Amino acid sequence: MRKLLLISFICHAAAVGFIVHEAGYRVNFTSSMPMGIYQITPGTPSRGDFVSFNLDESNPYFQISLERHYLGLNGNRPLLKVLAGQERFKITAHCILADVAGKDAHRR
Repeated sequence: MRKLLLISFICHAAAVGFIVHEAGYRVNFTSSMPMGIYQITPGTPSRGDFVSFNLDESNPYFQISLERHYLGLNGNRPLLKVLAGQERFKITAHCILADVAGKDAHRR
């Protein structure tokens, strides 16, 4: 009887998870963004909105993101970020070099 209840619970939990995923809900457990449940909605995002996207394998940051498990343990999971700029925005990147105890500690 216990095995039947356990199997029933697992099947129902999987079904609910699938339905919630299909409805556009995603759960963020990482510390890179606020943890919580997010819903993907259709439309054009605006600056400051959360956006979800996958890195293309041709992206120069794909391999390092994969090695550091930013894309999940099993492959190319979507990333969740805040949209900082849009088409026609001028975006300038500056290099930051931190020197800690005479050693190059961090580069961006």
